[in-house]
Amino acid sequence: PQDPNFLKISIACGKVEQFIESIFPTQKLEDAIAKAKGQETSRDKAVAEAQAKQSEATGDTVWVLVAVFVVVAVISGTMLGLAWLGGARFDLAFNDATAQLKQLWGFMRHPDGPATLKSKTPQVAKSEL
Repeated sequence: PQDPNFLKISIACGKVEQFIESIFPTQKLEDAIAKAKGQETSRDKAVAEAQAKQSEATGDTVWVLVAVFVVVAVISGTMLGLAWLGGARFDLAFNDATAQLKQLWGFMRHPDGPATLKSKTPQVAKSEL
């Protein structure tokens, strides 16, 4: 360990060992005997366990996402309900949103762009309260 590059050399050796082990895995005596008899080896058991854990993790992820969407839906519903109780006019907001979407859709479909669209759009005076 007196060499200043000892750590770098050890890391490089470890990477080489991992690569060789991934290509030619070490066989244990029990695994070789089980393989010769046609029985399940410890590596096969480990692979089966890893697949079971992966499927369990996928199932857990799905349930977490479902829970998140349910919580977001409940909170959004509560907020919209409280806004409605407070006097929010959703019919006016919906009509305004559909009018703006129709205008946007017309703009996207119009070949000359926004200049001709503005000239054909009637100007409506809006008063502030």
